[in-house]
Amino acid sequence: MARKRVSNIERTVAAKQLTSGMWEAFVRHEDTDGKVRPVTARGETKYDAIASLSKKIANRVPPTPRVKVLDDICADHTVAEAAAIWLAKEEAARDLGKASLDYYRRTVNSTIKNRRGVRSLKIGAVTAGQIEKHMVGIRNGTITLPSKLLKRAGRSNQASPSQAQNFRKAMSLIIKQAIRDGARIDNPIPNLKRAKKKVAEPVALTNEQIETTRSAIALWRDGADLDRKKGGRPRDPDGVMPDLVSLLLGTGIRISEALALRPQDCVLDAPTPYIRIRGTVKVVSGEGLIREDMVKTDASNRDLAVPKFVIESLRRQLGLHADHGFVFTTSKGTLVSPNNVRRNLRTALKLAGVTNAEFKRDGLSPVTPHAFRRTLATGLAEAVDDEAARDYLGHASVSITKQSYIQKQREVIGDAALIQDLFGRPTEDDAA
Repeated sequence: MARKRVSNIERTVAAKQLTSGMWEAFVRHEDTDGKVRPVTARGETKYDAIASLSKKIANRVPPTPRVKVLDDICADHTVAEAAAIWLAKEEAARDLGKASLDYYRRTVNSTIKNRRGVRSLKIGAVTAGQIEKHMVGIRNGTITLPSKLLKRAGRSNQASPSQAQNFRKAMSLIIKQAIRDGARIDNPIPNLKRAKKKVAEPVALTNEQIETTRSAIALWRDGADLDRKKGGRPRDPDGVMPDLVSLLLGTGIRISEALALRPQDCVLDAPTPYIRIRGTVKVVSGEGLIREDMVKTDASNRDLAVPKFVIESLRRQLGLHADHGFVFTTSKGTLVSPNNVRRNLRTALKLAGVTNAEFKRDGLSPVTPHAFRRTLATGLAEAVDDEAARDYLGHASVSITKQSYIQKQREVIGDAALIQDLFGRPTEDDAA
């Protein structure tokens, strides 16, 4: 027999050898929800089995409690149970799009259900301090995900500031639902301390970078690194990438908005040709890429005039893909993934001998779909005003456009000659 300390309680670990020769270790373990359940693990030797059992217990996640998810949240429900009820109510109400609902479901799984901390606390009694401790733990990597989930996600770093923010958003919505259901009378989320957010100064692409990108895409499409004798097939035969870059540069729309464009959204024969932004492409677990009519904000529903070089690109793609229902599609006629566009840009630049890391080192903007958005905003702000940039980008407030999208023009401050007259000593030039 071996002895193992589990959850601060000494329990006997039973171990036996199976007919196959493997060893199996067994213990009755008290989970974080207070229930005792059997846990087993196997190994080639008795001590391997016990070590495997210890590791399994350390990363253990208790089974999801069964609750009647369309019932109201009660004060005695745990945070995990309340989250399940809230998600079920949102799904039934259909107020959220598929992608948004999928985002919140993944957030609940990764920040509440699969992490120790607030999941077993009562929703009616959880405090701002407990929520903040959990949020800081996610941000710093001290409240961790099980190693098998990290491995499945291809991650090694436990710290995640973005997941901490996602947790805060989800908890706020869960507690608001608990208040509506009478399980709470207050929302502690506004009392949480906000983490300092580093806002990177927006940098637009230079004309040289734009030309480098276009040349890199042409080189990438030509397939200079492919051996055609070994079956290398041509890349991007329909010219999606160069035409997509022209659209992003000429309109400043989001990559998800560009890939959601349909033939009926392109009004190119009007006296002032324009495109209608009415949807986005999203990734939904279990479904893959979908198009949703909902856009980010009400201001994102907009009609944008398009320049001649964009009209040419759109006409070319419409001639190839109009029958598929979208302006830009894959060779199979399906939606194009935004992540594939980002990867293609990186690959093309690398093939041309430059990388985004080099651009950053030189103080330039990395070449990404969003960089074209900042570039157009900066150009419009300089040529017209900040409001024109806001309208094209579809922001509700001009402050967002100025803070995150328009590159600031540095001016030399002061009158050096005046200060010289006031405080400087006479020089030989002054005497002359």
